Parts: sequence; C-alpha cells; structure tokens
Amino acid sequence: MITRHTACSSLREKRLSLRLLFLVGSGAGSLTAALLSEPKIFEIGFCGLSGIAHGLMAVWALELFLSPQSSIFARQLGAISFTLVSLKCLWESILNAPFWGFAHFNLMGTPIVACHAGGVVKGCFIALLSFLHSQRAGSERAFNPISPEIASKEGQFDKITT
Repeated sequence: MITRHTACSSLREKRLSLRLLFLVGSGAGSLTAALLSEPKIFEIGFCGLSGIAHGLMAVWALELFLSPQSSIFARQLGAISFTLVSLKCLWESILNAPFWGFAHFNLMGTPIVACHAGGVVKGCFIALLSFLHSQRAGSERAFNPISPEIASKEGQFDKITT
C-alpha cells in the first residue's frame, strides 16, 4: 500500500481519456516549443520524450497538491516537486542548455531544452482546466476520481503520514 504513494506511482487520475489527454497535451506542448525555439530542428532532428516526462511530472505534482484527498505531506511533496520541475525548466530556458548537460555526452542527439518547458506548460494547462471543470461541475471526484474503497485505504495511509 505504501508503494502506491511513492513518487514512482502513476497519476491518480483514473479516467483513461484524461490520462491520454495529459500525455498527448504534454507531447504537443513539447513539439510546439521545439518547433518555435529551434530553427534547425529539421537538420538536427527531434528524438526525445523528455518534454512529455517533464509535463507528466508537473501534472503528478499538481494532482498531489490540489487533490482534496491528499495528506499534508502529499501536498507539500506536490508543491516542492512542482516548484523544482518548474525552476529546472526556467533555468534551462534561460541558459539554453540542459540542466544535467555534463552527463549528456551527445549520445542521444542534440537536446532542445525548450521542449521541457513546453511539456510542463501544456500539461499543467490541461490539468488545471480539468481541475477547474471538476470544481465548477460540483463533482465529488474533483481531480482525484478514485473508488471509495481506495479512498478509505488512502485515508488510513494519510493518518499514518500526517
């Protein structure tokens, strides 16, 4: 049960359509950022999924932070994770170099760092729209549509961690 709440666990959103929207949206944001920021993209190529990974990390952090079922620890973890991934993207965008550039060794093509920020922006945009829509609709599933059985187990876990 504890492993379900680690940073390696999947998104809390259980609707496949919305999960796919997070994935495709992060990819679209990443691709758009690459096309807008790198004029030589057709020469150097585009071969990474890191923008999507950054976008999904930001969505996961927002889920933890905004979910009414999250414990105080989970909310803090979400806020810290979101802040770190956002600052990393900002740093890379300002310097136009990968944060871990010394470990890249150019073995996977030329990194286009704007893709990370593009994935984060578009993924967060879709996640926030989803959250606001669920709040406006008065849904009890607000951004964390899990079954009542899992919610009760999560409540037990939350009591242990807070």
